[in-house]
Amino acid sequence: MDPLRCLIVAIKSSGRWPTSSVKYLWTTKAFKVKSCSTFCGRIHLLPRCGIVTTPTSALGWTSLHLSSRRGLRTSQRVQWAFPPLIAAAIRLVGKPAAVVVGRFLRQRWAAVPAHERKQLFRTHNRKLLYAAAAVALFCLLYYEMHLEETPFTKRKRFVVFSQQQFKEISNQQRDMLFEAMKDQLLPSMHPAYVQVNRVARRLIHANQDIAIIKDQDWAVTVVGDKQKNAFVLPTGHIFVFLGMLEMIANDDQLGIVLGHEMAHTILGHGSEQVSLTYFIDYLVIIVMSALWAVLPSDVLSGFTTYVINKIVELMLNLPYSRLLEGEADSVGLRLSAKACFDVRESTAFWERMNIVSQYEGDISAQVPEFLSTHPTHESRAKQLEVEVPEAIRLRAECNCPPLPVRNPSIDVARLKKALEKSQAVEDPWKPFVVVIK
Repeated sequence: MDPLRCLIVAIKSSGRWPTSSVKYLWTTKAFKVKSCSTFCGRIHLLPRCGIVTTPTSALGWTSLHLSSRRGLRTSQRVQWAFPPLIAAAIRLVGKPAAVVVGRFLRQRWAAVPAHERKQLFRTHNRKLLYAAAAVALFCLLYYEMHLEETPFTKRKRFVVFSQQQFKEISNQQRDMLFEAMKDQLLPSMHPAYVQVNRVARRLIHANQDIAIIKDQDWAVTVVGDKQKNAFVLPTGHIFVFLGMLEMIANDDQLGIVLGHEMAHTILGHGSEQVSLTYFIDYLVIIVMSALWAVLPSDVLSGFTTYVINKIVELMLNLPYSRLLEGEADSVGLRLSAKACFDVRESTAFWERMNIVSQYEGDISAQVPEFLSTHPTHESRAKQLEVEVPEAIRLRAECNCPPLPVRNPSIDVARLKKALEKSQAVEDPWKPFVVVIK
């Protein structure tokens, strides 16, 4: 129902979400806010935005937790989900087993006299072709049976693990992370925790029209470590490291980062990427078995296997990972726009990351994009710059306050000049130049 996709934004001057009572008017197909202080004193109808009616007290300022009342589902469920432990075991032993089996078949074939080989080949060549065709057909049908649509973007994708299976795996990963970082977890009264919790809660409230966000259990964890990292597990656990917060200038940029990480979760990128990686590895195992059986020497077989693995990595795995990152950037930007963050900060953040990485001499930032799992900071900034106008329109539909007159790009330019001056003072004979293509 279209009216149920409208959002009532009622924000006090403090920025908190007030307790509101809402009444639906069937005659005007609108929601009316009663006893609620709104920032502009009128009813706000926001198509494509969520309905925010949860009081602030339901979450609290020091702990983020939303109860789940319905099952988590991103799209149609696959008919048959492969057991993750069996899949991991096959992937672990598959490639070594392919080498052993291939070498064994090659040695057996080499032991057969030449005249018998020709006779065997003439006798069984059709059987071999039928077997190869059957394997190819099975792989194709299996792939087609496990295709589904990605939420929001409607992109076709291959997923073999169910959401429940992947959540169970993520629960184990969460417990391992807590155990490994138990001495670095910041308390709920720490300013960094308060900031992350505030921004995360704002994103969740503004996107209540998305069932996955509404029904998920969310929790915030801030780690007192200097690594520049943030991620969200499929279980809804948000992890942010202090090193990442040091790179973030304000709540708007933090909203962009958390929106991106939450987008990975609601899009189911984790189960999708693992599913495709396993499927590709199984195909490589089949090809490896044939290569080690047919090629005349171990050296040639090993070199060919290495080349195939590199081709798969460069042509399939890495581009696919960058595709998912770009998709999360786009969807995350929409989540942030609906939460009334300044979406222009998305471009400013990645430009800032690019400048600082060059200044600090970050080796990972110098890796060519085609060799990386992520797009470069520069290319992400350019892509988001293209999408910002649409995000601003969505933000306006959500009746958000006007954007500040000052453009965040001004602060980026000032940062660049400050770093150039700093480098010039440190080494006046070697001026520092930042190049942004």
